[in-house]
Amino acid sequence: MDSLAFMRWASAYFYDDNVSLCVLLFLIGSQEPGGLACVTQNEIAQGISEQMWEDLRKRRDQSQVSRSISKLTALGLVHMPKRGHYQLQPAATLRGGTQTFERPVRERSGARTEKVRVRVDQLSLLADLLDDPNVSEAFKQLARPDPELPRRRGAAKQSDSESPGGQC
Repeated sequence: MDSLAFMRWASAYFYDDNVSLCVLLFLIGSQEPGGLACVTQNEIAQGISEQMWEDLRKRRDQSQVSRSISKLTALGLVHMPKRGHYQLQPAATLRGGTQTFERPVRERSGARTEKVRVRVDQLSLLADLLDDPNVSEAFKQLARPDPELPRRRGAAKQSDSESPGGQC
């Protein structure tokens, strides 16, 4: 899936679910190179509320974020490898680049470490996630070419000529 096609799909799919769209965008904006976002649901709720409170006098709480995370997980957009860590679907939202890791200089406990910069490669990351048995099938489905994207209930199917972003 191309990230531009994903953004067009997400804008239509979540048009009446602002909290889920805000959570998704917050995660995209919080990701490290490789697509991992290390934030808690309370941090997400607080981050969204800080922006909304000034303009709309609305607050979002952790339960709303939890519901949205469940929805995003069921759609295959997010995988939670452990609590407070959200792996975003790389085919749609990958933030590429380099990431710094600490590795031991010598293989023994207490050895000093050095920082190593590693380039995040989208195809390698996708292959690793597809091979991981702990990753949900919905998440894996979106990583495949031309995935079947879920449709909102009651949404009329657009023909290719009506779709946004067509040829100029």
